[in-house]
Amino acid sequence: MKRISRWAQVSSFLRLFALQASWNYRTLQGNGFAFAVLPILRQVHEGNAEGLEGALSRHIGHFNAHPYLAGLAVGAVARMEADGRDPEEIRRFKLAVKGPLGSLGDALIWSGWRPTLLLAAMVVGLVTGRPGLAVGAFLIAYNLGHLALRLLGFRIGWEYGSQVGDALRRLGLSKKADVLQSLGVLQLGLLVGVLAAESLGQGWWGGVAVALGGMGIWVGSRVGPRIWRVCLWLLVGTLGLVHLGGVWG
Repeated sequence: MKRISRWAQVSSFLRLFALQASWNYRTLQGNGFAFAVLPILRQVHEGNAEGLEGALSRHIGHFNAHPYLAGLAVGAVARMEADGRDPEEIRRFKLAVKGPLGSLGDALIWSGWRPTLLLAAMVVGLVTGRPGLAVGAFLIAYNLGHLALRLLGFRIGWEYGSQVGDALRRLGLSKKADVLQSLGVLQLGLLVGVLAAESLGQGWWGGVAVALGGMGIWVGSRVGPRIWRVCLWLLVGTLGLVHLGGVWG
């Protein structure tokens, strides 16, 4: 294995934050991928300008994955380059991982982590009456989470190289995505309950709203993401009833 300095690894990781800065319809994240792996390539092909140019041109090609998990692919490819693996093997590896990293990231972040934290922040804001606290807590928790995921992905990629799939299976991120989605639906039910509780003084409208809120909490905790649309309509219905109760009350 070619010796790679710690600074080159840190530089490669930091460049991941610019992964989508040169996003385009032809290569998608390809330019950003090449930019991120460039510090490693410079040390792998030190003193060989032609070899560096060839390696860089390979990585400018099409690539697309979830931006928070793309570091896993960058770290693994960087390790494979440092190990002197065959360019065709590296190309096949990139082709194989980009789809799973995209779908896993969508489930884990866009459908799990972000909406769960957002709904939790809304509940905190309503219960405490301090929206600033809710917004601050959401921003801190969300950014700490995605920064940790970026760093973890790059480190796992660099450590395991082409065997990164085994490490991912041991982490069980897909199961964690399911848990987060279930928690998100539960938070949706809690939000319905909090909103419903505020309408208790609005006659029978308040009673109906409380019943819907309780149903949302129960259903969300029992069956999770399988019926998130039902829970969403419960929330919408509750908001409508609260509004109508306030207008007619």
